[in-house]
Amino acid sequence: MKKIQILQINDVHGYIKEHDEYFFTKDGIEYKKAGGYSRIKTVIENAQKEGPVLALDGGDTFHGTKPVVKSKGEILIPILNHLELDGMSGHWDFAYGPKHLKHLVSKLNYPFLSCNVYNKDDDSLTFDAYKIIEKGDLSILVIGLSATIIDKTMPDNFSEGIYLTDGLDEVNALSEKYRDEVDLIVVNSHMGYPQDVHLASNTKGVDVWLSAHTHNRLYEPTYINDTVLIQSGSNGSFIGKLEITLDEDVKYISHELIVLDEKIEESASMLAVIDTLDLDEDLSVVGKTELPLARKEVLNSDLDALLLEAICKASKTNIAFSNGWRYGPVILKGEISKDDIINMIPMNPDIMKVTLTGQEIKDMLEENIERTFSSDPMSQMGGYLKRVFGLKIYFKIENSKGRRIQEIYTQDAPLIYDQSYQVSYITQQGVSKKYGQDHTNTKIKAQDALLAYLKKEVFKKESNTWMAI
Repeated sequence: MKKIQILQINDVHGYIKEHDEYFFTKDGIEYKKAGGYSRIKTVIENAQKEGPVLALDGGDTFHGTKPVVKSKGEILIPILNHLELDGMSGHWDFAYGPKHLKHLVSKLNYPFLSCNVYNKDDDSLTFDAYKIIEKGDLSILVIGLSATIIDKTMPDNFSEGIYLTDGLDEVNALSEKYRDEVDLIVVNSHMGYPQDVHLASNTKGVDVWLSAHTHNRLYEPTYINDTVLIQSGSNGSFIGKLEITLDEDVKYISHELIVLDEKIEESASMLAVIDTLDLDEDLSVVGKTELPLARKEVLNSDLDALLLEAICKASKTNIAFSNGWRYGPVILKGEISKDDIINMIPMNPDIMKVTLTGQEIKDMLEENIERTFSSDPMSQMGGYLKRVFGLKIYFKIENSKGRRIQEIYTQDAPLIYDQSYQVSYITQQGVSKKYGQDHTNTKIKAQDALLAYLKKEVFKKESNTWMAI
């Protein structure tokens, strides 16, 4: 009889220390402190005292908060090396370009694994596809998958010199090759829950599928044929634990999604590592909000309503667009700090302007709805729905591609499809280059727009741009 614990973190997004987190309850949203690498370390240490442990990171690690983005991920190296992980995959980890990611990986004491990332110049693998890891008396094949949208919907620098596949053929080939040589096959994927369910349904021989990207809090595992699939929240507020016992050809599996709240003691050794780092914290108060702000819902986000209203004010437009990011701070009702502003939009892009026709706006939004809710999991390429300010959009989720939007209003009047509108946006995920005329850089930084807005305004407007009917 052989036993192992598999621990999963995913989508930590640079949250080094304890932070405010939201939780769903029967009475609505509840907020409390959670997370931090010091608690992750405690769970890993405690598991290691009990027996063999395989600890994997699903990625979205080297991006998300001020100290991580400012250092292009470098600040995390001593923390991650102290965790004693066995591997990772990624998505936003490519934000500084594949070459810089390889530089970061060279400093880690564990591998970055991706069987679906290739170099354009010679079709060779950019990273190792897999690793066979010995844990106790178990031999485990770990296969990595990075998010296939890296070269499809992300800014161009993410995929400079590389391309990605969906990984289906690669996983099946590796599983077939090594199935008889190992005790367990584990896929560590950053494809997203719908995509991972689809891929796991079309692969053979995989025992465990660790999913990331979509921030699912799976309190119960998903079983797909002989594969068990889990995903473990985001922001370092959770860690997933699988306990597996192998008795000849029979697997006994138990699962727990552990909430990393005050019940989990913080590791003294990890706190000591963090204390050596310059996190450059700035908790000075720069504004106020009359409602809690977070990116917690697929349709609308009060956090992004603040961001986009500030962008409209700064750029003197009535309509604004940004990407439907999942990561970002939880800001409680009351004071907003300087770090909250930076963590809201850590890349601090310039505000852009462009002229769009009403038809282009509709087409762009239809494309975004399809990428978010497509009936084909592999056509889903989003975060949440695109964030919008200055429009009211009524749509039918269940309708077919390109036919979901029923009505769009702007400034209390219907959007006129053959009329032109000057709008503002941030990043090409807000408005793609293929839409509109006269893309112009205002030279105004997003964070500056937020700071200027909060000097004059207390934020109090709930977002209800998207209306599913």
